[in-house]
Amino acid sequence: MRQLSAVSSLPDFQRVMILAAHRTDKLLNQADLARDPALSHPTTHRYLNLLETGFLVRRIRPMATNPSAAIVKGPKLFWTDCGLGACLAEIKSSADATQRLDAGFWLEQTLFQTVDTWRALDSPRRKRHFWRDRAGHEVDFILEEAGKLVALEIKVGIQVTTVT
Repeated sequence: MRQLSAVSSLPDFQRVMILAAHRTDKLLNQADLARDPALSHPTTHRYLNLLETGFLVRRIRPMATNPSAAIVKGPKLFWTDCGLGACLAEIKSSADATQRLDAGFWLEQTLFQTVDTWRALDSPRRKRHFWRDRAGHEVDFILEEAGKLVALEIKVGIQVTTVT
């Protein structure tokens, strides 16, 4: 990847990877991501594009049926390999993951990998989005095919419920 991208500083690239891992399943703000390691916005943008081109991360776009609706426009960031993302975020065991304040995000990351694998095997290649409004209401994943939608909301808990 270094030869393909001409990454001039592997430590900077690794810092971006680590910081991106800590932003798993969160709205991606590239300016914030660039500010933390004190890199330029174009460099950080290039590193994120390289991670996405190398199939290490995916950016999920929000679903918007009405362009003028109050929908958050930024993508959410996920790792294609939740083990790599967890390692970069210094999660060493399942106990580490469940004791974190962001345990729900890591559960969503794990389920994202499952949904993404399923989509890759599915011939129609269903579209995958999330939905969030300015008030903070959110649906973690929306799968879309031929105008039909399936919404998935992921929660950490001991009881499973369904809503129809």
